[in-house]
Amino acid sequence: MSAGIATAFALVPEIYLAIKLAGAGYLLWLAWKAIRPGGRSPVAPQELTQAGDRKLFLMGFLTCLLDPKVAILCISLLPQFVAPARGHVGLQELLLGLTQIAVGVAGNAFFIVTAGSVAGFFARHPLWQRLHRYVMGTALAGFAVRIATERTGAAVALR
Repeated sequence: MSAGIATAFALVPEIYLAIKLAGAGYLLWLAWKAIRPGGRSPVAPQELTQAGDRKLFLMGFLTCLLDPKVAILCISLLPQFVAPARGHVGLQELLLGLTQIAVGVAGNAFFIVTAGSVAGFFARHPLWQRLHRYVMGTALAGFAVRIATERTGAAVALR
């Protein structure tokens, strides 16, 4: 799949350019939302509507299921670590997949446990909340400018 995308980008560089500029534009929009006067930090506490456990589970499940990063990881990165000389290929892929799941669960658990504390800290310290907004907005704008002005061709960028 990734070879097909790289080939499409190499044959029609305008597609790569359009996706690159759209991504840079999105990052600039996020930066503006953070820095603009009256902007709000994404970590600021806010009232949410109550949702049932089933709805929350389904939302999380669908988000994970439809996330293209997992497919890209499985197609492009994990095969590099599978060696037929080391034994059954399917078992190696299963172990790599289970390792990736374990790392993902541990990372998400860390974010879940610390998110409330971080949001509470920012709620109690508005100066830190404002500083966070400006640092985040500046970083996003910097990433957007770098992406937009990068001169790397599509074939080189996807290797």
